[in-house]
Amino acid sequence: MLLSTDEEYLPLEFISNFKGAEKLLLEVEASLIYHYKPELNTISKKKANYDIVSEVHIQNFSKYSNFLNDNFISV
Repeated sequence: MLLSTDEEYLPLEFISNFKGAEKLLLEVEASLIYHYKPELNTISKKKANYDIVSEVHIQNFSKYSNFLNDNFISV
């Protein structure tokens, strides 16, 4: 989901420019890898490889864990 400039939530699937949506997902993935530095990911661990500056709100709707639920990360 994206929060638009008029503060409306927009599902990523609604972005008509697929390349733009794909780039956004890659940027968020790189920033999460850089921030959390998971052991099995080697790309994006040493430096922030992203161009988009934003804040990501992580919500976990799993019934098994609260992992990263309701966290904000600046990317």
